[in-house]
Amino acid sequence: MLWIAAIIVLVVLGKRWLSGDSPLSLVSVDVKNPYTPSSPLYEASQRFVDGVNADPKLKSRFSGVFTRQGIYSEVSTALKRGAKSLDGSILVGATTAMARALPQLDTHSCAQALRERTTYDAGLSEKMRGAFEQISPRHHAALMTFYLQALKAEVENAPERPVDEAALRSALNNLGSQYQGQYAERFVNAMSHKAAAADEDLCWAGKTLLHGVTLMGDHDREVLSRWGIAGG
Repeated sequence: MLWIAAIIVLVVLGKRWLSGDSPLSLVSVDVKNPYTPSSPLYEASQRFVDGVNADPKLKSRFSGVFTRQGIYSEVSTALKRGAKSLDGSILVGATTAMARALPQLDTHSCAQALRERTTYDAGLSEKMRGAFEQISPRHHAALMTFYLQALKAEVENAPERPVDEAALRSALNNLGSQYQGQYAERFVNAMSHKAAAADEDLCWAGKTLLHGVTLMGDHDREVLSRWGIAGG
């Protein structure tokens, strides 16, 4: 009977593996800080780690993934959920941090970070970690605050904030004024066809978009961050 039970367990785990969950992701373990106490990024990362370890839902959902793939491995999930649910000040802090991090990537990795992905890319994840490590501790702390709150929103299925269509149109018009002539055409072509766009064009568009948003007024920054990061 024991060998029958063992086979059943393997079948169940195999099905979960094929659906995207590995056996490690089903095991709740303590998340560890990847930085030493002497690192300027240690304090903010420790607050994130402590927050995950103290929340049973977060720990159950993400600790196995973080242990296997690193603490930045769920940034894409967090960006989309956080953009839909979190307060504007927290969201804008993340947008500003991302605007600082994206230029730290090489052109190909920058473009890949902007494209939709359905599978985990270990190489890109490592490069993203390197980019996050190049931004200031203040911006890194803002990113980690957002990251924790966004993942909490994900596991709690927090309500999504409605889009103010009039405010969005106004913000998009204000953003559009930053692009003229051939630059406007290049931007629209790249952002509208991310999968087919040349790496150089898509990376340029992403960097100028994030930078442009950081230059706008508080309300426009929030509206565009929420709309753009959420996949508007």
